Amino acid sequence: NQCIYYDGSFQGDTSDIDPLDWGVYTTIKVTSVPDEIDFLPFYKSLIAESYLLLVEKKYKLSYFLTYSALESFINYQLGEPDEQERLKDKLKELFNYKFNDLSRHQIYTSIIDLYDTYTRNRNTIAHGRNQIEITETKAKELLLFVLILISTYELNVQSFEELINKLTE
Repeated sequence: NQCIYYDGSFQGDTSDIDPLDWGVYTTIKVTSVPDEIDFLPFYKSLIAESYLLLVEKKYKLSYFLTYSALESFINYQLGEPDEQERLKDKLKELFNYKFNDLSRHQIYTSIIDLYDTYTRNRNTIAHGRNQIEITETKAKELLLFVLILISTYELNVQSFEELINKLTE
């Protein structure tokens, strides 16, 4: 019972329109985020906002918020938001608490090497030292990386097969 106001235009000439009986229709894709976003843990609201920015093609800002969501998730889980330790070390510490032997953790060992590149890009954006182009692909890759890490931790899984099984239950 909501209303969407949609502005658009028509390209064509009068021969494209039958003046007696015509209508203009469009297909739209709607992405929504629940109103309760403010009641979620902060990292979840950052993920939702970063996704909306991705849909709006604001890739650099989406990338930055996605990385911030990862940082917020790590600090939230460790309960140490003001700890001045390197984020990568905090991430390892977090996963060690839950999974003990990370060398046997298929997901963590498969994707952690990507972390440094994502951090460099985030720092370039945050500190404005250099121009950087964040493409849609880069923004989606970071979002996938963060979602995999968070899902792995929250669902307590160690392999991609376990992750798929949990997500499709």
